[in-house]
Formats: sequence, structure tokens, C-alpha cells
Amino acid sequence: MRQEQTYDWPWGWTMHPLVRAFAISLVFHLCLFSFLEAGNRFNLWQFSPVAILARALGDVVKLPTALADAQRKEPKKPDEAPELPLVFVDVDPSQAAPEAPEKTPFFSAFDSLAGNPDTSRDTLVPKFEGTQDKVLKTKDTPIPTPVSPPPAPPPQAAPPEPPRPVPAEPPRPAPPPQPQSGPPPGELAMAKPSLTPGPAVPPLREQAAAPLEHVRPRTLAQAGAQQQPSNQSALMGDKMKQDGGVKRFSVESSLNVRATPYGNYYAKFVAAVQQCWYGLLDEQRYSLDKVGKVVLTFKLTPDGRVTDTKVEESNVGDIYTMLCQLAVTKPAPYDKWPPEMRRMIGANQIDVRFTFYY
Repeated sequence: MRQEQTYDWPWGWTMHPLVRAFAISLVFHLCLFSFLEAGNRFNLWQFSPVAILARALGDVVKLPTALADAQRKEPKKPDEAPELPLVFVDVDPSQAAPEAPEKTPFFSAFDSLAGNPDTSRDTLVPKFEGTQDKVLKTKDTPIPTPVSPPPAPPPQAAPPEPPRPVPAEPPRPAPPPQPQSGPPPGELAMAKPSLTPGPAVPPLREQAAAPLEHVRPRTLAQAGAQQQPSNQSALMGDKMKQDGGVKRFSVESSLNVRATPYGNYYAKFVAAVQQCWYGLLDEQRYSLDKVGKVVLTFKLTPDGRVTDTKVEESNVGDIYTMLCQLAVTKPAPYDKWPPEMRRMIGANQIDVRFTFYY
């Protein structure tokens, strides 16, 4: 009969050999797990000789799996370009600011900061007390009022005709000399006036040139043509109406608008389209009989051409819709893009959305 051996522990306990082996194994694994966990948590394995050797070999030997992973990786995206403002706003030069706003969706030829005469309210948008809520317009710029021309000068009398030449008579034989009865030679004598009319003497002072006659505009096109497109003149339109208020003081209400290299180009482009549109409306004898809007989209190329014109929305009929299309395409090609504009946009065309309001 086999007798199993038991061991006495210091505290007087006895333990079976299998139980003791299990306890030792459990303690060993707990210590090993704790050691590995501590190394992972405190990143101690990067200093081990095995890790250093693996890094050295990895710089020389390219594993096939590493090459496969590199091929499956997506190409890196280029650095995102800064967000460009997308909505054009006509900023009057009198509202230009010396600094640009931090972030705004509006651009123009001049920088402008949001402000109001009344700073009692603090909202996200400034307040405008205008008459329309369709077009972003910070100042009233109506069509120039026609000026009455000065009265025409009275008609001038026709100058007298020059005298006709008298035919010369044949020379007569000289009479015999007679004794001199007049004053001796060397003294002055009063000459008799000649009866033959001489050439007309021009007046001492010519009549002043008549002032240039001011042509009174009788049509919408003529009135709009008097306002030439320029970066120093605002586009025609009424000031917008908007509720709000900001803390920055300004004599006139203004928006946050950023000047861009293409702001001046857009100002001239919009002015050219506006002038052509007024001319077409005048030819059709437009008398405010249509109310609505037309939304066009097209592409503008660097050489000033307009392509891919599409009507996105219209509720004024085919004729007035066609006038809006002609207002965009008829003045083309427009000016070429300036170099700064091409560098900033970085594309061969830009998408433009144009809205006409009747």
C-alpha cells in the first residue's frame, strides 16, 4: 500500500503536491502577466535588445506584407485650400475698412466690417433699414435722375456777304501837271475817306463757345449707361432690409466683407451684366408688368468666355427669361482673369450663379 507524502508549511498547514504545484503555477503566471502588462503600459519594451534589433532590421529588409500594405494605402490628400468667400457684395468705397474680418461668406473689392449707428443690440448680423430683402445691398444707389438741359442759345445772324470785286478800268493818260495848291511836301494833310468798301474787319473778341449740350436720358438704358462700371462706383439698387444689431459703431450700416484679388473683377463683371440687362429691358418697353426672378448658372473661363448656361429657376415667362440669358452672354467675352485671380482660384473655370429680380 502506497502512502502519499505530505509537507508541513511554516504555519502548520499541510498541502498535497498537486495543490502545491497548482498554486506555484498560478503565482508564476500572475507575476508574468503583471510584468507584461507593466511593460506595455509604460512602453518599456522599446528599450529591449530584441526591439532595437527588430527596428534595425526593419530599415534594411522590406517585408512583403509591408509592401502590400503600402500599396493598399490611400494616397495622401493634399493640404486643404483655405475656404474662399462665395457671395459677392457691392461695397461702397466710403464703407471700406483698413482691416478684413476674420471669417465671412461675402467678398468684394474692398474690406468691410459689420457695424451699426445704434450699438444697443448685439446679434450675429447688423441691422439695415432698407426697402428690399432679396439683394445684399448696403447703400441706396438709384438710377441717376435726369437733369433738364439748358435752354438753347438764340440763332446767330448770318455774317454779311463780302463785297463783289469791281472790274478794273483801263488806265487813262495822265493829265498835265498843275501848279500845287496844297501844303508843301513834308507836312501832314487829312486824307479823304475812301468810298470803296474794304474787307470786313473781324470782331475783337469771338463769341464764346457754346457749352456742351447735356443729353437727357429718356430710357432706362440711357440712364444706366451714364453710370459706367468702375470699382469706384456702386451698382444700382436699393438698400436691403434686415433685422439685427452689432456692437461695433459705424456711421452707416455695413457687413463683414473680405476683399479678394477677384473682387474688383466681379464688380466690373456684374456691372456689365446689369447695364446690358437694362438695355434689353428698355428695348422690350419693360414697365414693371412682370414680378419674379430668374436664376442662371454658368461657367466662366479665364479668357472671359461664358459656357454651359442653364436656367435653374424662372417664373416670369420665356421672353424675360431669355433676356436674362442674353444679359450674361451678349457682353461676352469679358476681361481675362488677372494673374492673382488665377493663382487663387487654381482652376480652369468657375461656377457662377446669377439671380435676376423683376
